[in-house]
Amino acid sequence: MAPSESESDQIRSVRERLNALNPRDARGFLSAVREMSKNMKKQKEELLSEVYYQQSELPTRRANLQTARQDLNELRQKVVDSIEGIEADRQTFEAKVKKNAPDLLDRLKNLNALERALAYLCCVQRISDLSSSIGLSLVGKDWPSLLERFLSLKELIESLDHSTCENLLQFARATLEALVAQLSTELPLAVGQLLDQLHYPLDDVIDLKGSQKQLKELQALLKCIQAIHSNMSNVDSSEESSNEFSTASSVLRLLFEPMQKRFHYHFYGDRKTNDVEKPEWFFTQLVGWAQAHAQLFDVYVQPVVEEKQLLATFEMQRFLMGLAAEKMNKVVEGVSGNSVTFSHLIDETVIFEMEMHAIGYPETAPNVLEIFAGPILLPLWLELERDSCTSSVESLLQSDDRWADRFRDASDIDEMRVPECADSFVTLLQLITERYRLLRSFEARAQLLQMQLQLLDDFRTRLVHISRNVGSPWITPFPQLMNAFWYIAHVLEEWNDLPFFVQLQGVGVKEGSGKRIQGAFESTIELYRHGWNQNCSSLIRSFVDGELKVVLDPYKRQKWYSYESGNPVNVSGSLCPFLLTLRGRLGQLSAALSNESLAALMRQLIGRVGRLFIDEIITQSSFNSYGAAQIRFDVASALIPLLNSVASPSSSARISSEHDVIMAELNDKLKVLSLPVATVLLLRETLLKTPTELTADTIAELNVYTLNKEAILDLLNQRSDMSQ
Repeated sequence: MAPSESESDQIRSVRERLNALNPRDARGFLSAVREMSKNMKKQKEELLSEVYYQQSELPTRRANLQTARQDLNELRQKVVDSIEGIEADRQTFEAKVKKNAPDLLDRLKNLNALERALAYLCCVQRISDLSSSIGLSLVGKDWPSLLERFLSLKELIESLDHSTCENLLQFARATLEALVAQLSTELPLAVGQLLDQLHYPLDDVIDLKGSQKQLKELQALLKCIQAIHSNMSNVDSSEESSNEFSTASSVLRLLFEPMQKRFHYHFYGDRKTNDVEKPEWFFTQLVGWAQAHAQLFDVYVQPVVEEKQLLATFEMQRFLMGLAAEKMNKVVEGVSGNSVTFSHLIDETVIFEMEMHAIGYPETAPNVLEIFAGPILLPLWLELERDSCTSSVESLLQSDDRWADRFRDASDIDEMRVPECADSFVTLLQLITERYRLLRSFEARAQLLQMQLQLLDDFRTRLVHISRNVGSPWITPFPQLMNAFWYIAHVLEEWNDLPFFVQLQGVGVKEGSGKRIQGAFESTIELYRHGWNQNCSSLIRSFVDGELKVVLDPYKRQKWYSYESGNPVNVSGSLCPFLLTLRGRLGQLSAALSNESLAALMRQLIGRVGRLFIDEIITQSSFNSYGAAQIRFDVASALIPLLNSVASPSSSARISSEHDVIMAELNDKLKVLSLPVATVLLLRETLLKTPTELTADTIAELNVYTLNKEAILDLLNQRSDMSQ
């Protein structure tokens, strides 16, 4: 069932309000939608309340209507009786006159005939006078007077619709048809003359005050044409069009025809301006017209078309889009085989779309870029984007500056420490997105997104291959590769939450397949994170196993079981090579890695360093309380501060022994190993006598949380200063 006129108005109003929102501002867009939904729900509740009230009043109104119907029937009967009485009186009177004065009856009949003839002639004269005055108004260009007299004539003719005077009706309708035909010819010519005086189409924004006289006359003339067309029953039905770029107003078409004529003159045929390699020429002309005519249509044309619920400026912009689409269909035929020209055409089309949207053309309205979403051009576009990006990536990865910081002249402001190749690759992806972002076709956008995902996977594969061929994790480009992995994953996480990509999430997941719908870039982000983790593991493995373990050996071979009494006050000298090596390498990492990447690496490195101390020293050595206390002092006073010095105070890389499970385990073991002999003896005896399930309180008293009964007893067995 077709919606009512009020429903259509409401739908149109909602659509226009949605079109006016900025889809790039996700928070503002959703907030506005929620506000609209809230208002509509409130309106719905008010309407329901009104409906319920009307339903409650229905029985009373029904009774009132029944009473009114009875009263009307009684009144109707009285009128019928009166008419019958009058007719009876007339017949009686006529019979008396015929009987007593037969000549008077004939004279009355002749007088009645003369009165009808006079009324007929007066009506003909009125029609002729109005027709003549309309002609005079046309000659004198008095458009308000012309409109007033035309409407009077039409109202007079409509009043004759029930007349039995066929000749009069025929004359009146013929006069109106002839007049409409004349006005349909003369008024557009008058519009053309006024537009010529204004040098229309405008090449630049004009001072409306300087041309106010012509503009007001143009507005009055357009109102006249609009009113005449609106009052003719056969006009509106011929104005509808199935073309999505067309307008439904014949008045607006009078203003669009000069633009179309000028556009065809310059950009069709043998003109030098008709150059398929220079689409920017006709795009620039159309954008210029859209800007130059915006104020004219807003101020002087909008009042004319408001009754038809049209937005004059939008209709003008949509018409210009139609001219662009018409021209594009011609241009594409000649350039689709030339990749350079075809690429240039896409770029210029995107620029044109963005410029049109910047001056107010809605992104949801029909656009020219959609031409490239067809089954013939879309594969060409995909191939072009893929080849262009692949070629650009090859150039990026061979550039001398490929591993240099993107802001190398001001590297201190770039916390991400992004290498040039990664930044340029992300820029390439952004440019691709900008080119297809305005497409309305979901299928076309999905295919272009899939192509981007493939490019991302190819670039990741290249980075992985380069990583595996780097001789050492401490030389370029290994740290830069880690920054690249981290940065691209970070960018994709941001893109994953953008409304544009949220609409495309779940691409490739078939309905009913049972697969979880995920973000557009979710799987790609995981692969880039995996690439970073592989490099991180490789670096830490090389560092810990290849360097730290070696320089820790002198410290490991200390005789921790024979330390003399006294509280430790200095860091062990045998630990200094380890600390110096660790500080040097951490300094290299701090200088090369981005803050977030460094923080994530430090979280893993801290655990490996703690495990190194546990496996190489704690597990393989015997201790007295003083030796264990020295190691505990070394860890708390030197190792942990050194690790913390790599990051800023606010960084998540900062740790203490309580913030990392392995470092907490190391601290707990050193805490147990450094207990006094008397305490150790008592603790051992208590643990041996107490069932395992009842030892929790005893262990908690030691402030130890990572060790159980068996682990503590094993540590106590490593004490050399207590009897077995």
